[in-house]
Amino acid sequence: MTGHPNQNNDKASRLPAYLLAAALLLAALCGFYTVSLKHALEDEAWRYVGEVAERVSTTINTSVSDTFDNLHAMGDTCVWLGRQEDPEAVIAYLTQASPRYGFLRMGIVELDGMAYTTAGTVTDLSGQPCVQEALRGADAVSGLQYLPEEPDTGSIIFAVPLRLDGKVIGALAAASPLSRLRETLDVESFSGEGFTQVIQPNGNFIFDSSNKNAIQGYNNYFTLLSSSCTLDRGYSVQGLQADIAAGRPGTLCYTTENGVHKVMNYMPLAVSDWYMLCVVPTEAATARTERIIHLAAFVNVAVAVLFLALIVLIIRMNRKSRDRLTALAYTDPVTGGHSRQWFEQEAAARIAAQPAGTYALVSADIRQFKLINDAFGSQDGNRTLRFVYRCIEAGLQPGEFVCRIAADTFNLLLRNAPEAEVAARLAGFAHAVNAHNNGLEQKYYLPLCAGVYVVTDPSLDLITIQDRANVARKQVKRRPDSRLCAYCYYTDQERLRMLREKEIDNRKEGALQNHEFVVYLQPKVSLEDGTVAGAEALVRWCDPVHGMVSPGEFIPAFEKNGFIVKLDRYVFEEVCRLLRRWIDMGKSPVPISVNLSRRHLDDPHFLDAYAAIFQKYGLPPKLIEIELTETLVLENLDALIRVIGEIHKLGFTCSLDDFGSGYSSLNILKDVPADVLKLDRAFFEGDMGDSRTRYIVESVLDLAKRLHMRTVSEGVETVPQVRFLADAKCDMVQGFAFARPMPAAEFEKLAFDGPPLTPHDATSPGK
Repeated sequence: MTGHPNQNNDKASRLPAYLLAAALLLAALCGFYTVSLKHALEDEAWRYVGEVAERVSTTINTSVSDTFDNLHAMGDTCVWLGRQEDPEAVIAYLTQASPRYGFLRMGIVELDGMAYTTAGTVTDLSGQPCVQEALRGADAVSGLQYLPEEPDTGSIIFAVPLRLDGKVIGALAAASPLSRLRETLDVESFSGEGFTQVIQPNGNFIFDSSNKNAIQGYNNYFTLLSSSCTLDRGYSVQGLQADIAAGRPGTLCYTTENGVHKVMNYMPLAVSDWYMLCVVPTEAATARTERIIHLAAFVNVAVAVLFLALIVLIIRMNRKSRDRLTALAYTDPVTGGHSRQWFEQEAAARIAAQPAGTYALVSADIRQFKLINDAFGSQDGNRTLRFVYRCIEAGLQPGEFVCRIAADTFNLLLRNAPEAEVAARLAGFAHAVNAHNNGLEQKYYLPLCAGVYVVTDPSLDLITIQDRANVARKQVKRRPDSRLCAYCYYTDQERLRMLREKEIDNRKEGALQNHEFVVYLQPKVSLEDGTVAGAEALVRWCDPVHGMVSPGEFIPAFEKNGFIVKLDRYVFEEVCRLLRRWIDMGKSPVPISVNLSRRHLDDPHFLDAYAAIFQKYGLPPKLIEIELTETLVLENLDALIRVIGEIHKLGFTCSLDDFGSGYSSLNILKDVPADVLKLDRAFFEGDMGDSRTRYIVESVLDLAKRLHMRTVSEGVETVPQVRFLADAKCDMVQGFAFARPMPAAEFEKLAFDGPPLTPHDATSPGK
C-alpha cells in the first residue's frame, strides 16, 4: 500500500533537516572527539617533554658527579705526590691527566688562594667562589668562565678540597670546556626544535642555548620572560621564581613576541644552585595532534574509525611507555640485572608467601672496592660489578634472587639451609668471582664480606630484614679476615646492643645535665713510703634506671658520636671543683690526672675551654695532670706535640698513658715531651720471674728516669709485682694491689686520714 503523497512530500522535505541534523551531530561528535583527542595528545606530548628533561638532567648530574669523582681520585694522587715533597711531579701529573679527562686546565690552589696551574702560571684564585667553597671543604662548580683556551664558548670550573689527615690543605680546580657540557644538553627529540638551558636561582644563565628557537640577547631568564614573552594558562614569572626558590620542578607555557607558543619543563640539578630548563615549541611538541585535527576536519566521514585507531595507538604508546619505564625501574644500570626496586618487590612477596625460616637474606660487598675505582677508574669498577653480579647469579637456585643495592653492595635472597651449607655456597660465590685469577702470575683478589639474616618472622618489612643483614655485614668488616668470603650471622644480641647503644645516645645529654656521671678516683701510691701521691679521675654513670653503667659500655659509644668531648670537660670541671673544696677545707691536695680523648684534637682550640674552667676555680697548676694515650702518637704526632706544648703553657703536667698497650716505639719517648710515663698492665700480665720481662721493664723505667720523666705502673694487682717495681725504682703504682677506683669521700679518708697503704693480692680483674 502506497503512502499518502503529502506524507511522502513531508518526509522528503524533512529529509534535508534530518541530514543536516545528522551532519551537525556528526560534526559535534567529530569536534568532541577531536578536542578530547587533542587534550590527551597534548598531555602525552608534555609528559614526553618531561621525560626528555628528566633524561637530560640525569645525564648532566651523572656528568658532574663523574667529574667530581675523577677530581677526588686525582686529588688523592696529588696529595700523595705532595707528601713526597715533589711539587713539580704534581703539576706534571696534572698536565698529563688533564687532556685524558677532557679538562682545558688544572691547578692546585693553596689555602691563601695561590694557584699553580698546568699552563705554567701562578694565579691568585682567592676571588673564585667555587674555589673558596672547596677550601672550606665542599665540592663546588663555578658559573661561566672565559679562559684563553676557550675564549668564545667559555668554560666551567670544578673544584674539590684536598685533604691530608682529615684536614683541608688546599683545592684541586679544573676547567671543563662548555662545549663538552653542551653536548649533554643537546635535545635530539622533536626534530631538533627543542633546546635546553641552565640557570641559577636568580635567573642568570649558567649557559644558554644556540638553538634557532632560543631567544638571544638576554643574560637573565626572568628578564627574558618579562620583557619579550606572554605567559599562558595563568602561569607567572613570580610562580616560576617561587618554585625555583623552593627547589620544585614544574611546567610553564608562554608565547614569544613573534607568536610562537612554547612549553618549558624546569627541574633542579644535583649541583646546588643549577636549574635546568627544557624548552620545546608547542607546535613541535603537538605536531602529531595538529595532523590528526587537520585530518579529522577533511575526513569527517572516517572520523569515528580514525578516532578508534588513535585510541588504539594511544593505548599502545602508553603500554610501550609503561613497559619502557618498568624496564628502567627494574633494571640496574650498572650490572644490567635486577634493580633494587625489583628485588625488594619480589623478595617481599616470596618471603611473605613462605613459612618462617624458608629464606635467608644476605648483604654482601667487596672489601676495599674503592681502590678499584681509584686505581682503574669508574668504568672498570662498573665492569667489575657486572662481573660479580653474573658470577653470583650463575650460582643461584630456582626461586633465589640477587641485585645490586648501591655502590658495591649486593643483596641475595637464598633458600635457608644449615650454616655449613650456606657458608659453602657463599664461598662458592667468592671462588667464582675470583676464578679470573686462575693461571695469572699477578693475581688481584676480590674478597667478599657477607652478613646473613635468617628470616624467622615473615611479617617484618623488607627494610628491617635488609638492615639486620647489613648490621651483620658491618660486623664482619670491622674485623680482619683473610678468607675470600668472610661472613657473619645476625643475632638478637646484636640488635639488643644497637638498641642499648641508641638508648645511651638518647639519654646522654639528660644524664649530663642531671649529674648522673660521677667522678671516681683511683689512688696512685708512692712506692717510697706507701702514701697516696696522686689519683686518676675515672667516670662512672649512675643511671637511675639501669644502676651503675660500665664505662666499657658507654665510653666507646661516646667516642663514636663525639659526646666524649663534653664528658671530658665535665670530668675536668668536677675535678677542679673537688680540688678547690679540698683547699678550702685546709687539706693538702694531691695531683689528679684527667683523661683526654683523641676526639679533642679535631678542635685546635679545645684547651681554651679547659683554661677557662681552671681559672674559674683558681687552682695551683701543679695539681692538674693531663693523660694522653699512646695511640694518639700514631694518629697525629705533630698535633700531639703541639697540644703538649699548650698544656705546659697552662702549667699542667702531661702523662703518656697506656705505654706498652700497642706497638710501642722508643721514638715515642724521643719525640713526645711528656712529664710522666704510665706503663700499661701489659708489662705485668706475664710471669714476673721471667728475666726477659724484668729486663724490659727495668730498662724502660731506667730510660724514663734518664729523660727526667716520673713513672707510674698501672694495672698492678699482686704483691710480687709491687715488690719488683719498688726494686726497679718505679715512682708510683696504680692498681687493685692497693686500691680500686672509689668515690671522692672514700678517697679523702684513704688519702688524708688513713695510714700508709700496704699492697695485697687482688681477687678480681683490673680496672
